[in-house]
Parts: sequence; C-alpha cells; structure tokens
Amino acid sequence: MIFFMKKLLVSILFLSALSNGCSLFRLNENKFAVSISYNANKSENDLRNIRVVVGSDKFWWSAIKHGEKKSVNLYVKKNYRGNLSLIYEVTGKKMSWESENFTENSNYEIDLIVNSKGDVSKIIKTK
Repeated sequence: MIFFMKKLLVSILFLSALSNGCSLFRLNENKFAVSISYNANKSENDLRNIRVVVGSDKFWWSAIKHGEKKSVNLYVKKNYRGNLSLIYEVTGKKMSWESENFTENSNYEIDLIVNSKGDVSKIIKTK
C-alpha cells in the first residue's frame, strides 16, 4: 500500500510539473519573455484589459498602474515567423500594437513601455 501511495504521489507531481509548463518539456519552443510597463502621470487612469499574444500563446492582465511593470513568458514552436501583438485600453479607448515579424529562430526578451497617449516604445533583444 505504501509503495502504491508513493507511486501515486510521484505521478501527481510529474503531471503537475507538466501542466505548469516545466521548461524540460519546452525544448522545441522559443521563449518570448515579455514585460510591459505603463509610463503615465499618477493622476491618469490605469492601463486596462491588456492582452499580449505571440503565435497561439497569450496572456491577459486586467490593469497595470502607473510605474508598474508586469512580465510573462510566452512560447511558440521553433522557427516561428510571426509577430507579437499587444491589445489594451487607455482612458477607455481600445488600442493595439504589433511588432515586426520575428525571423530569427531564437529566444526573445521584449520590453514594452506604454505612455499615457497609448504609444508603445519597445526594446527587443535576442537571447
């Protein structure tokens, strides 16, 4: 009985790691480490309904406050030849931004800064 319980526990831990995106199982994918910050006056509204999408992987935040920075890792299959999309709201106005196409088979580090007008400045680095 104890042997069975240990085996069950190991199986549960393995499946948990698999479902949480353990990097061991991401050998055939490129990582996009995306960070987004909102550079606005403290009196202005938060950045809202932020969606970041690359390939079929996506992430959403309800809000980012002035001076706050949020980060997420998104994954796509190797040799991805698309772009990164950012969809968001500034003072109730829906906006979007798209990067240029990614052509290098690499991992990327992407820093996006949104100002109070909704303009996006970017820093994209390969790793």
